[in-house]
Amino acid sequence: MSESLVSEQLAYKLSIKTLDDRGHINLRGDPSDSSFVEKCASILGQNLPLMANRMTVAEHHIYWLGPDEWLISCADHLVQSLVRDLESGLKSLHSSIIDLSGGQVVIHLEGHDVRDMLAKGCTLDFHKREFKPLHCAQSGIAKAIAVIGRIDEGDKFEVIVRRSFYEYLINWFQHSQSA
Repeated sequence: MSESLVSEQLAYKLSIKTLDDRGHINLRGDPSDSSFVEKCASILGQNLPLMANRMTVAEHHIYWLGPDEWLISCADHLVQSLVRDLESGLKSLHSSIIDLSGGQVVIHLEGHDVRDMLAKGCTLDFHKREFKPLHCAQSGIAKAIAVIGRIDEGDKFEVIVRRSFYEYLINWFQHSQSA
């Protein structure tokens, strides 16, 4: 896991790491088509999340974006082969596979105060009973549109944001921790 651009401990129990070794694939298809769901699971090595605002975490992090849309976050060296395998495996099915890797960045947030930090700039309820492990949502955070996912039982979140908003959002996180 690379931590090149930002990796620092903020003033209150929160760390921010930029995961610049992640690639992203947008996948669309029909979740009611068992062939589509089974082929995706076989190719990806894990199931697609089929419930709204859920994610699966294994070799890849797969975020539910809509009734027929998912975002796959994976190691960047796997993107081309996954795209190729998905295109080949799903070619006879109604589907779309797009490599979004160049346009997005993953920010990993972890720590006791992560929910408070996210709540400062987002209208989602990040309380542990509401935003549970493996929940995700698309939302605005500090005027940037992002996909936010809680990746485990603890206080670990990922924020996927467009590359053009990355520096702004990092600066917002750093400023808001002192405000």
